[in-house]
Amino acid sequence: MFASKDSMKVSVSSHFVKNIENANYRYIFVYTENNVKIDGTTYNYVARGRYPNNYGYENSIPTNVQKDKEYIFEQKIPLPKSISNVNNVNLIVIMVDANNNEIVNANKVDLKQVNAWREKQKPSFFGNGKLLD
Repeated sequence: MFASKDSMKVSVSSHFVKNIENANYRYIFVYTENNVKIDGTTYNYVARGRYPNNYGYENSIPTNVQKDKEYIFEQKIPLPKSISNVNNVNLIVIMVDANNNEIVNANKVDLKQVNAWREKQKPSFFGNGKLLD
């Protein structure tokens, strides 16, 4: 994952535990922000934006997936202007089954930890727990 002031390049890696034919899985990305102060109250996990929409990126995961094969999806997504402090932002990656709109899996990445790590390592981007160059 690589974040600039106005966008983030994301790389998501998925492995499946079985072969699946005619799958209709898609990724949705949701930004949340912590430590948002409104009228003296502090809120965490305030939704700031979702991309591309409620239905996910079409073709972000192949229709036929093979057991134990790695599938990588890369996308540049904008950072919402409503974010107050990028160091308080999380990116949540959601895999949905577009046939029934059920959430299949999800993962959260703290952008502050990614940026701090990047300062030390200078990776190209960070995806699902491993570096991709």
